[in-house]
Order: sequence, then C-alpha cells, then structure tokens
Amino acid sequence: MIVTSVTIMLRELQPSIDDAVKLATARIASGQRFDSVGNEATRLFSDLQTKTLRLLEIHRFSFTRPSPNDRKALRSGITLKALPTAANKGGKPIAAHWDQMWSSIAVELWLGILKPKRQGDVTKAMKAWFEAEDIEVSDTAVVERARKLWAAIEAHQ
Repeated sequence: MIVTSVTIMLRELQPSIDDAVKLATARIASGQRFDSVGNEATRLFSDLQTKTLRLLEIHRFSFTRPSPNDRKALRSGITLKALPTAANKGGKPIAAHWDQMWSSIAVELWLGILKPKRQGDVTKAMKAWFEAEDIEVSDTAVVERARKLWAAIEAHQ
C-alpha cells in the first residue's frame, strides 16, 4: 500500500517538473528556455524516483510485522524474486531465510545502522533478526556465518 501510494504520488509530480523548469527559465536569454535545464531536472527527478522506490523495496518488510502467511512466503523466497539465489551443489538445500538474513545484515551495514566492533556484535545482530522473524536456528550455524562476515570486515579495515 505504501509503495503504491508513493508510486502514484511520484507519477503525479513528474509533469510538474516541466512546469517548474518553465517558470525557472522563463526570463533567461530573452524568453528562450534552455533544454539542458529541463533535461537535468528530468534526470534528477528520475534518480530521486529510482532511489525512493529502491529504499522502499529494501525496507518494505519492516513497515509492519508480516502475517503468518507472509512469513511463510518470505521463508520460501516467493516475495524476493529480484534477488538471485546461489545454486546448491549438493547436500541439504540452503533455507531461504539465510538469504533474507544476509540481505538484512548487508543493508544495516551499508546504512550504518550496524557498526560492529567485534564478531559478537555481528552474531547478536544475526540472532536478533532470526528472533524477530520467529525462525529457530542453531547457535553454531549463526556463529559460523558471523565469523565469516567478521573475517571479511576485518580484512577490509
């Protein structure tokens, strides 16, 4: 509902870009409108629209707590069609919730929400995500993945 409303609002605002450019450039060069101003305004608005919709997509699961049916779909990966999943080359299939956890942790790191000082901070963040999603995982599985992420973080500091 939020994404739909924002998308409609952005579509309704788009024609206003031309009106704003006309008003802003009306007196420049004896009434001649500079096309470069219009092109740049259109490009900037398009960038804003893309960023806004991308952020909404990233945060759409945090707007409200998913219903049991939404959680089932989320765990099965149905709602994250845009995210490719790695092929499993044998053994037990990797559960979809691991990909969703990695995505969430990556976004938190990128946005600066998660600023780990040690591996334990990464482990806590991962466990908190699983707890919030009502998903039971073994401590060993979480610690192994937190160790790998922490090693990568340390390697780039």
